[in-house]
Amino acid sequence: MFNKPCDSQSEISRKISPPQLTQEEVKEVGDVGWQPYRDYINASKSATVFCLSIVSQFAFVTFQAASRYWLAFAIEMPEISRSILIGVYAGLSTLGIVFVHLRCLFTVQLGLNASQAFFERLMNSIFRAPMPFFDSTPIGRILTRVRHHVDF
Repeated sequence: MFNKPCDSQSEISRKISPPQLTQEEVKEVGDVGWQPYRDYINASKSATVFCLSIVSQFAFVTFQAASRYWLAFAIEMPEISRSILIGVYAGLSTLGIVFVHLRCLFTVQLGLNASQAFFERLMNSIFRAPMPFFDSTPIGRILTRVRHHVDF
């Protein structure tokens, strides 16, 4: 009914600590390249939303530059009234605001799609992992190993 007392400290530590079945990990050094970005876009399955986000960014930058160019160009022309000067500048700036808003919406949609896909795959790989994986893998390493179990 009762266990016999342990004889030494090493026997106690052997009984407490589970056997390590994982291999020694090596920290890799270097640039990861474009792979995380490709994984992000592939996971979201939203190449169209990504392209719309890029187009919106270019349109925003274009209208921002056009409004500044208009202001610098039109100030030098005395025949342009102040109301036209401000009206055209406000119109170009408003179009820039519309496109920066669209870019934000597309980027958020892309992020939501990707995070949902990552989360679903993460849960599937964790719930389907064999029990020895949890017995031998410290909790901090589980999430770093999920990528090896998930196919994009």
